[in-house]
Amino acid sequence: MFTAILRASALAALTGCAAPTGPAAFTGLVSQVTLQEGYAPGGYISQYDVWLAIPPSSLANAAVVVGRSAPVTIYISGRTMVASASAIRVGDQIEIWHDGPVVYGSVQAPPGAPAYFPTRVVVLR
Repeated sequence: MFTAILRASALAALTGCAAPTGPAAFTGLVSQVTLQEGYAPGGYISQYDVWLAIPPSSLANAAVVVGRSAPVTIYISGRTMVASASAIRVGDQIEIWHDGPVVYGSVQAPPGAPAYFPTRVVVLR
């Protein structure tokens, strides 16, 4: 399962700014951001594990795994800029598009919650 997570996060890193069609899959409030780096059975990983509270919940009930260098779009006061995943902060509202695997029981997500591997991340500030 860990190898599948690594492959999916590599895909997320490569497709971080893919042009999605349709509305975001979900929007959530960032409650925790953790940088995860090191060697794993599939090779070196460098990714952010982002815990989200998806309404109506006020507690973390999902996560997204975003490659460290994956581009994210940030909207601040009507301005748009592209940054890396390191720009995601606790308290940000983010929109997520995904079409890849969903993993349950991973260390990247809150206990019992799903971990998604996004194709696009948009931060709304």
